[in-house]
Amino acid sequence: MEDNDTKLNDAYDLIFKQVEKLTKDGVEPVIIAGTLLAQALRLYRTVLSEPDFERMMDTVFGRLNEIEPYGPTDKTLLH
Repeated sequence: MEDNDTKLNDAYDLIFKQVEKLTKDGVEPVIIAGTLLAQALRLYRTVLSEPDFERMMDTVFGRLNEIEPYGPTDKTLLH
């Protein structure tokens, strides 16, 4: 049985590869990001209680300055 770290890494890699493919296929990064964000929020809203969802959102918005953009050495194509 896989541990949660392995599952997390596998899911991250799978989604990253799909994002990379979509960008290479010409889908605008802002469209991909918006779709991923909408899906993520719906998942969180489904599995978390309302207080937990609100705490999670407060945590995310409270750390906006910690979110770093992709740089030129990242392996994804952003245009």
